[in-house]
Amino acid sequence: MKEWLFHEWMHIEFWRFLGAGAMILLLWPMNRFILFLFGKKARQLAQQTKSEYDDRLVEVLIPVLRNILYILVYYIVFQIIPLHGKAERYFTLVLHLLIGLNIAFFVWRLIDIVTFYLLSLANDPEIDFDEQFVYAVSKILRFLLVIISAVVIAGNMGYNVSGLIAGLGIGGLAVALAAQDTLANIFGSITLLADKPFKYKQFIRASGYQGTVEKIGLRSTRIRTLEGFLVSVPNKNLTNMPIENISERPNIRFLSTLQVTYETSSEQLRLVIETVKTILQNTPLVQPDYRVHFKEFGSFSLDILLLYWVATQDYWAAIEASEKVNFAIKTAFEEKGIVFAYPTQTIKMEKV
Repeated sequence: MKEWLFHEWMHIEFWRFLGAGAMILLLWPMNRFILFLFGKKARQLAQQTKSEYDDRLVEVLIPVLRNILYILVYYIVFQIIPLHGKAERYFTLVLHLLIGLNIAFFVWRLIDIVTFYLLSLANDPEIDFDEQFVYAVSKILRFLLVIISAVVIAGNMGYNVSGLIAGLGIGGLAVALAAQDTLANIFGSITLLADKPFKYKQFIRASGYQGTVEKIGLRSTRIRTLEGFLVSVPNKNLTNMPIENISERPNIRFLSTLQVTYETSSEQLRLVIETVKTILQNTPLVQPDYRVHFKEFGSFSLDILLLYWVATQDYWAAIEASEKVNFAIKTAFEEKGIVFAYPTQTIKMEKV
C-alpha cells in the first residue's frame, strides 16, 4: 500500500513532495509564532527606554527576521526535494538573490535610522549640524548601496562581474569626463555642507545675487532674491568665490551723511549733533558705540557724519530701527528749525 510513496515523478519520489508540503505546513505557523514572540518581547524592551532609536531598530529587525525565516523554509524544502542540473542552478540563484536582497533591505533601513538620528542632531540648537548635509549623505549612501548590492548579488548568482566591474570603470571614466560639471557640482555641494559658509534660510550675497538660501541641492543652491526671483547657482561656482554671509554678522551698520545749510549757526550745529546722539541713545537695538561728528564743509552743505550699528541679524528688523532714527531726526530738525541742504549753486553777476 505504501509502494506508491516511492513512485517517481520527474525522477523524484512522492514521499519527498509530501515531506516538503508537511514541512511547509509545520514551519509556516512556527515562523509566525516566532515572529509574534520576538516582536512582542522586543517591543516591550524598547518601550522601557526613552530613546526612539531602539523602537525603530525593532521595526527594522522584524521584517528582516521574517525574510530570514522564509528563506530558511525555502532552503529546507528544497533540501528535501533533490534538484539536479538546471533546477539546482536556478534554486541556488534564487537563494543567493533572496539573501542579497534581504541584506540590502536591512542596510537600507539602517540608513533610515542613521538619517533619523542625524536629523535629530540637526534640530538640536546646541549642535551645529546642517540637515541638508544629512539628506545629501543619505542619498549618496543609498546610491552606493544599490550599486554595491547589484554587483555583489550578480557575483553570488554566478555571473562574471570582473568584466562588469572593468566595464563600469571604463564607463565611469567616460561618464566622469562627460559629466564632469555635474560631478564638480556634487562635490561642491558636499564641500558647502561640510564647510558650512552658509546655512538654510540664511541671507547671503554671492555670485552677484543677494537673498535667502532656500535649498542646498546636490547640483545647485537656490537663492530667493529681494526681488522675489529664485536663482539657482551651481555649487562648483560657490566653492570658488567669496560669499558674504549677511546673517552671520552680529550687527548691521548704517552710514549716512546729514547735510544742513550754511545758514546753520555753530551753536545750532552743536545742538543738532547732541540731538542726534540722544535719538540714537534712546532707540532700541542701536549699539552705544555710535558716531556723530561734524565731518566737513561740503560744496553746498555742512556735512554731519552719522554712523551706528543695530544689534540684530534680521535685516528687516534693522531697517525698522533705522526708520525710527530717521523719523526722530526729521521731527527734531523741524522743531528746531534746522533746514536740510540740497544741491544749489549761487551765481553772482557783476555789471560791466
